[in-house]
Amino acid sequence: MQLLPGFLACLLVFTPAAAQTSPGDPTDGRRIVALRSDAGAHSRTLRRLAALRRAGDRDAFLAELDALRAAQRPRQDELAAVVEAAGARVVERLWLTDALLIEDASGELDGLLEGHPLVERHQRNAPAAFSLAQAIDAQHHDAIGAHAIGLKGSGLHIAVIDSGIDLVMGGTGRPHAAFFPNGNPFNQTGGGIFGSRILSAVDLVLADGVDDAEDVFGHGTNMASVLGGAQFSVLPDLADGVAPDAKLRVWKIGNDNFPATTAGTLVMAQALNQAAADPDIRVANMSTSGSPSLFAAPNAAIDNAVLAGVFVAVAGGNAGSDLSIAHACYNAIVAAGAFEATKAPVSIPGYAISAIGPLPDGRTYPHLMGQGEAVTCAMQDTETVAGSTGGTSSGSAFIAGAALLVTEARPESTPLEVKALLLAESLPSSYTPDPSASGYGYLHVKNAVDAALAGRVVSETIGDGQTKRFQVDLNAGEFRNFALAWNRELTSASIVANLDLEVRDPGGAVVASSASLVDNVEHIRFLAQIAGTYELRVSAASAAGLPVTFALAGASAHSVDDGLGCPGGAPTITGVSATTVPSIAAGPNQVTLSGCNFYGVHTVTLGGIDAVSFDAVDNATLTVHLPKAPALGPFPLEVTNENGSAVQTLNVVAPQPTLILHNSSFFSGQDAEFTLGSVPTDALVLLASLDPAPTIAPGIVDLAIGGGGSSLYPLVTVVMPAPGWQDLSFGFTLAGVPPFTQFYFQAVVVPASPSFPLATTGVQSAPFVF
Repeated sequence: MQLLPGFLACLLVFTPAAAQTSPGDPTDGRRIVALRSDAGAHSRTLRRLAALRRAGDRDAFLAELDALRAAQRPRQDELAAVVEAAGARVVERLWLTDALLIEDASGELDGLLEGHPLVERHQRNAPAAFSLAQAIDAQHHDAIGAHAIGLKGSGLHIAVIDSGIDLVMGGTGRPHAAFFPNGNPFNQTGGGIFGSRILSAVDLVLADGVDDAEDVFGHGTNMASVLGGAQFSVLPDLADGVAPDAKLRVWKIGNDNFPATTAGTLVMAQALNQAAADPDIRVANMSTSGSPSLFAAPNAAIDNAVLAGVFVAVAGGNAGSDLSIAHACYNAIVAAGAFEATKAPVSIPGYAISAIGPLPDGRTYPHLMGQGEAVTCAMQDTETVAGSTGGTSSGSAFIAGAALLVTEARPESTPLEVKALLLAESLPSSYTPDPSASGYGYLHVKNAVDAALAGRVVSETIGDGQTKRFQVDLNAGEFRNFALAWNRELTSASIVANLDLEVRDPGGAVVASSASLVDNVEHIRFLAQIAGTYELRVSAASAAGLPVTFALAGASAHSVDDGLGCPGGAPTITGVSATTVPSIAAGPNQVTLSGCNFYGVHTVTLGGIDAVSFDAVDNATLTVHLPKAPALGPFPLEVTNENGSAVQTLNVVAPQPTLILHNSSFFSGQDAEFTLGSVPTDALVLLASLDPAPTIAPGIVDLAIGGGGSSLYPLVTVVMPAPGWQDLSFGFTLAGVPPFTQFYFQAVVVPASPSFPLATTGVQSAPFVF
């Protein structure tokens, strides 16, 4: 094996040339401007998208995504106006992180953006190298064992975010044979480009003057073949990739004109933003270097993509202990390359290949080792020979393919559960000088697939100071690995929960524990000394002020108790503060549910309509501010967490006459916004007054405003529709009224068959400004 050419390629990536600026340099003039937003609400929305992605409910996913974008649009419009007025261009509106991707050739925006009330942070583009070094492991981490039981990624979609892919192999006009079913270019049943398994290919680096996703460097083709290529010839050293039946969607982020295989950090975030918007994509791979800054692009995009239901694998980088190009994301799996024989990071005197941690903040880095040397792969523009690739790039590609097979084995798995399974079922490394360099072990695909098929993973939520207990029956001499993993949920903040894991033997003694202060993973390799029921304890030393969802691999049943009598799993509802509620606008209507497993609830609906807001007081109490009901009658109130849902029927009845004014103040001619509620077919006459003194018409109506009728203005008459409520807005102008004069509003109900005295609503008021 010749190592030198690969190491030269690696050195090329990290020479000063990679930091030069040229007209085609992707770092020119682009930046991401992140908006201030409600991080908790954004996280819950991403988790709803993740649940819909797992359920395969494409229409509901896209509707939820459209609603999220619509909610972001007004503030993005406001900021876009500032940006465009300064002569910059909005390239794309990002939803995964609420942000604008802009092009600012003049560089004059700094003063406008710094301190702007809408701006959380902004950052310029920077170059990021693809993590390619010398280098198929015929074993593929025993992926062949998964293939033998029929798991090859069939029907699942994976995003390849790289330097493109070989779409025009050797001038044939078709993609490389490795990306056709069974590696046969004459089998054009793949459903994609020219009948291949490549469903789409998008070029995001148009600054280089090229508008296609053809791979000119070969890196993307190499990685796509490792994670999802099919054997395309009968060469003795060639085998299928990890998921050879998978569907591939490609985002090209490599710049054809740049002197090395390099991408821009912002285009990486842009690609994830687009990939995560596809409800069919379950896994993404980015074999690039990154940034050690937690808030640098694309770290927030990576973490948000995982929350939105996409497992992300990234490469640790090929600079050894130099972590200036490390990924500081929490939610992805970071992979390093390793020798097959020793399961140790690749390191040759005079060269630095596999990333070696820990990160500056003390976190374990990388998480897993994947094969990173002498990895056989497809090369662009040739099908007569196979290539050889490696480095942390191939380690990441192996892990992405493995994640897809674990997802195929257990389709309901969340990315967090897949992560926990891969970590728990890894093999121990033989590399002892620096355990952080080898992470939690060496990838083993078949072990992880077997654990997924056996259901040895659970998800639950936990709050500050809580402890969850799980029971596991073990035989004497039985090995079992346990991995506890949780996400960074508030991606606009640096705060991350701190959970601990311990194993207690049948007598209650602690026989193993893991209590890292900075990692969001706890990992235990355990050998049972005696037979019996062991207890796993997950405790929240700090839940960062929010309930934290975690995945525990190695256990197959939900927790025994959480201290509130809740056994874990899907929510249950045992009581409700009111089963009959009026059909009026959100605000006054609140119900309190009692039951179990309310921590981690990400969706509450009434008749399919999202609740206005909800809050888990504790794991057994949930308060819900109800939305407007779609009609009168019984409707299901459905509460959903990662493990399922519970339903309580509420009876929606005609409301008492109700008036809600939504303006806190208003201007002359400005629309005042109201909600009126009453029995369907009733007419409501809305009145305004400058005088809060009552107006009494004996036997007809008693008004609380109007000054005895001297200051009473009828504004509008509304006939109530079937649901019993109606929103309206209209403007009115009054001359000669001083600024900040207080107005008072009340509505009179006139039924179809009037009975006297007429009913009235309560009074609402707001100042008229000018």
